[in-house]
Amino acid sequence: MVDDAAMGSRHVTPDEFRILPEAVGSFPSVSVYDARMKEIPEEEKIERAKALEDSALSFDRRIKRVRKAAYSESEYSVAIVSSRGVDVSHKGTFCSASVSALAEEGAESEMGSDFESVRFYDGLDVKRIGRRAAENAVQLLGGRRIKTVRCPVVLENSVATDFLSVIASSFIADSVQKGKSLFAGKIGVSVGSAILNVFDDGIYPGGVGTAPVDGEGVPRQRTPLIQSGVLKGYLYDTYTATKDRVKSTGNAVRPGIKAPPSCGLTNLYIEKGSLSMDALLSKAGTGLFVTEVMGMHTANPVSGDFSVGASGIWIENGKKAYPVKGVAIAGNIIDILKSVTALGDDLRFFGKIGAPSILISELTVSGE
Repeated sequence: MVDDAAMGSRHVTPDEFRILPEAVGSFPSVSVYDARMKEIPEEEKIERAKALEDSALSFDRRIKRVRKAAYSESEYSVAIVSSRGVDVSHKGTFCSASVSALAEEGAESEMGSDFESVRFYDGLDVKRIGRRAAENAVQLLGGRRIKTVRCPVVLENSVATDFLSVIASSFIADSVQKGKSLFAGKIGVSVGSAILNVFDDGIYPGGVGTAPVDGEGVPRQRTPLIQSGVLKGYLYDTYTATKDRVKSTGNAVRPGIKAPPSCGLTNLYIEKGSLSMDALLSKAGTGLFVTEVMGMHTANPVSGDFSVGASGIWIENGKKAYPVKGVAIAGNIIDILKSVTALGDDLRFFGKIGAPSILISELTVSGE
């Protein structure tokens, strides 16, 4: 392996910024390993998958069947050693569950799904996951069309996470250096609402992207990206940091053992607020509560422009009124960040990216 790497290096262009980080003396203490997980009988885990299915089916009489209910788990170990003195190892665990439920009423049907991935066996509530999937399906039955309107919009945490995912690469220094980031050259500039804070936290308790060190052996850390709406910085690995003459933020990630590390995310999230969902809806008054978007992959991560299909629930007098489908929402993600007027207390991660539900002061909703 070493001979092959050395031989390959002779046929690439020398790069003065391609260096290895030096060893450091200490690393943050994180808890990401559940030793108990492999000791739990397989039969108990099978019952867990059954309970996941049962919780979805029993939620409402209109849930007719479950397409898939699955439980899975994994354990991994990492060792990083280099000729500059780095010698560190750690291990971790994951367990996850996912389910899709079909709701039917008359000739109409809607599909709802939910999933969750956690580090510790006891932290996975399969019944809650099943109920959320069933609720996601049932609440959209009887959806209506609405006229095109510009109104307040509440983005459910899953949808807010979808929007954050689109611009996630813009925080990565490699994208900035290549001119592919909508945040390039904007450090110190207001890019969002004064109540908006965004962090990438490699030591977030129990996070999917949490670890004591990154893919190069550099200690992980909590990095502020947006504070009070102002862009504070970018995410660096050793290579991109050397280019910009700054320190690595511990954001080198590895796709596996067959590829070198590159700059990436750990646990990227919008900091939660203090409002319950009822309080967010009340503050919105009359508008749209968006629970699902379709076609988010078509949004432009460099310009921030988007136009996506959406469904959700119409809000009247601060309360849920009736389901809405067949609409589209359009705009620019930077404009959305600047239009955040309230943040929910329901921060939730979907993989490495998370957000609370958020209230946008005004957005174009295209209907009939």
